[in-house]
Amino acid sequence: MKKHRDIPHLFLGAEATPINWRESLFESICIIILGIVIVGFSAKIFRRMKHLEGILPVCASCKRIRDAEGNWHLIEVYVRARSDAEFTHGICPECAAKLYPDYQLYKENETSCSNG
Repeated sequence: MKKHRDIPHLFLGAEATPINWRESLFESICIIILGIVIVGFSAKIFRRMKHLEGILPVCASCKRIRDAEGNWHLIEVYVRARSDAEFTHGICPECAAKLYPDYQLYKENETSCSNG
């Protein structure tokens, strides 16, 4: 009897079967196609992925960001141009109490916010 390498038989204890080269070739081609599809999707995802990293110089007063050329930009404009983030605006409870003391925009227990 011809000795062959039957992986399921050797490693998983399956019943020994003769090797069918056509079936093996078909399975290999399917695995290669699947691998190409996965690599293609991964590359597409990595191309879409944008992220910010490093140190961003931010003005302590107006919160504008300085770019590599020394120009200052609104934080919303800077981040939007370099990512897929979108901004909306609101007002935190602490600022609402400070700017609009006559209106109670938040409940009493919501008036402290962290600046970090």
